[in-house]
Amino acid sequence: HLVTKKCVFEQVKETDATFIYNLRNNHQASFLRKSDGNALDQKKYLINYEQKFKKGEEIYYKVRNRVNSNVEAVVRLTELKNFPIFNWESLISVEGSDPTTPIEVMLTIYKIGFEILGCEQCGPWDVDKKHSTMQQIHKIVGMAKPISESDRYFKYAVFNSDYVAKIAK
Repeated sequence: HLVTKKCVFEQVKETDATFIYNLRNNHQASFLRKSDGNALDQKKYLINYEQKFKKGEEIYYKVRNRVNSNVEAVVRLTELKNFPIFNWESLISVEGSDPTTPIEVMLTIYKIGFEILGCEQCGPWDVDKKHSTMQQIHKIVGMAKPISESDRYFKYAVFNSDYVAKIAK
């Protein structure tokens, strides 16, 4: 487990498959690409994920609120073998959860990548152009910058120097 001021990060388990599948596919505000298949396919994905975790390639977290123990989000820390780059993907918050949880998750992921792993860059990752909320969060936090775009997505990245400059303030 990884514990922050507000959250407890726990590695997902195979038994989380139905929860993750439902979260990805039923969340009204989700801009994640829909999962093909069903909860059984999600379970197969998590079984394959276990191998990626054992190889040190990625960590898939469910994030609990420290006060009430409710799961408030899931997120994947990826590209861990791609030093000096790491990435994160598939952040989605549970509807009705603490609205500051995504920022806590984001800052924790950056801390892991830059301070613990010693990486120089996080990303790039895709943000749907229609997902104005996530774009606004990146603007407020002031670390991630769009570095390119396609018809549908902005590609964002965070550089260690931007992270350090913002954290120092």
